[in-house]
Amino acid sequence: MKICIIGNSHASALKLAMDTGWSRSDFDIDYMVLPGGGGPYLSREKSRLKPRRNSFKMASNVAGGAEGGVDVADYDAIWVSGVGFNVSLRGISNKETHPLMLARINTWPVGASGLPRITERFMRQLVKSDIASSASWRVCQDVVDMGSARLVIHPAPRPGAAAFSDETHPLVADYGEKGAGDPIREMMNIGDAMLHELALETDPGIQVARYPDDVLDDGFTRPEYLRKNDVLHVGAEIGAAMLDQMAYLTTGPHHKEERLSEAPAPQANLQ
Repeated sequence: MKICIIGNSHASALKLAMDTGWSRSDFDIDYMVLPGGGGPYLSREKSRLKPRRNSFKMASNVAGGAEGGVDVADYDAIWVSGVGFNVSLRGISNKETHPLMLARINTWPVGASGLPRITERFMRQLVKSDIASSASWRVCQDVVDMGSARLVIHPAPRPGAAAFSDETHPLVADYGEKGAGDPIREMMNIGDAMLHELALETDPGIQVARYPDDVLDDGFTRPEYLRKNDVLHVGAEIGAAMLDQMAYLTTGPHHKEERLSEAPAPQANLQ
């Protein structure tokens, strides 16, 4: 089976896992990784997805990929990496339209920002729209529209708690580092739920991989699973666990309900 991993910097966890021994004899895996918050930024030309930003930073084993990108029609499945809602706001160039710059949920304390207070239901719609407008979701939509390859999504991992340790984050500015914890966790939960909802609404055949349960501590990615001096990116061990899950979702039953109900819980060998 021929697979292509397309993603932003979060795809590097998958690449690290492959570089350190993860493999499947029945898989032939290509990759096209372009760093950049919210990306990868690609344009579609017929069945090809081509870089339109950061091509000079691209890592790929596809011949001519920097100029010609990849032809989706060449693959049985596309794994899009780094999709999801960016609660940390790190790496976002246009922060003004981020849901946390627009409103607060009305069950949260009143903060100093003075932003409008809205229902959780309204916030969920804002988050779903934010995901749907991202460059990474555009890649997912293009793959679905082409219809020739299965789509498996590798979500961006949850940040470590240290990603929210200063007042540059809007919730920390409103509530302080300690008081911001519950709203941040709620927004991460909403982000996860809205990604799954968007995938199901777009095409029931889309698969969304899930992280091992033991990766999180109080809702945040545990520091030992993050890379050194990095609050956003996980390492090869988690990458291998996600590859196992994505391989199952690619080769298992076609329909989402069947595949997720039968899928084994992902396990990370994190000794």
